Amino acid sequence: MLDPKATDDLELYYPLSPKLAVVLTKDAARFPDRERSVTPFEVERYNYAIYSNSEDQIYSNDAAYLRRLVAA
Repeated sequence: MLDPKATDDLELYYPLSPKLAVVLTKDAARFPDRERSVTPFEVERYNYAIYSNSEDQIYSNDAAYLRRLVAA
């Protein structure tokens, strides 16, 4: 999730279900609460980061969402 040109640190976002995801980061200050709600915009930003950095395959439980990504 971090810009590799700007840092050597690693941050991982992993969606577990349509309503739950995990962000793994060593920067505890970035997410001070162990659990928090996010806005639909934040979710879309994370999902788009996955899409824009994928080279071959992406997965979703929503075929219409995938079609919109491919069409964009």
